[in-house]
Amino acid sequence: MSIVLARFYKVILVLLIIGFITVYSLTLIYYTNEINERDREIISLKNRVRELESTQIMLTDEVRNLKMKIDELSNYTANLESMNKILENRIMDLNRNISLLNSRIRQLERDNEILRGERENLLNIVNLRVIKALDQSYSQITLKRNENT
Repeated sequence: MSIVLARFYKVILVLLIIGFITVYSLTLIYYTNEINERDREIISLKNRVRELESTQIMLTDEVRNLKMKIDELSNYTANLESMNKILENRIMDLNRNISLLNSRIRQLERDNEILRGERENLLNIVNLRVIKALDQSYSQITLKRNENT
C-alpha cells in the first residue's frame, strides 16, 4: 500500500511540476508578446522621428532659402519692405515649427527610453518568476525526495 501511495505522490508531484512549468511558460509567452508589441511601438516611434527629422531638414532648407530671398529683397523699394516683414514673420513661424519639431523629437526619444525601461522591467519580472517557479519546484522535489528516503 505504501508503494502505491508513494507512486501516487510521485505522479501528483510530476503533475504539479508540469502545471507550474505550463503556467510560467504561458506567462513568459504573454510577456514576450507584450515586449514584442512594445518593440513594434518603438520601431513606429523611431520611424516617426525619422519623418520629423526629414521634415526638419526640409524646413531648415526652406528657412535658409527664405533668408536669402529676404537679403535680395532688401534692395527694393518701400513696397518690397512690407513684403520683407511678411517673409520675416514666416521665418519666425518656421522657426517655431522647427522648435516644436525638436521638442517632439526629444519627447519621442524620452518615450523610447521609457519603453526600453518598461521592456527591461518586464523581462526581469518574467525571468524572476521563472527562476522562482523553478526554485519552488526544485525545493518541492527535494522535500518529497527527502520525505521518501
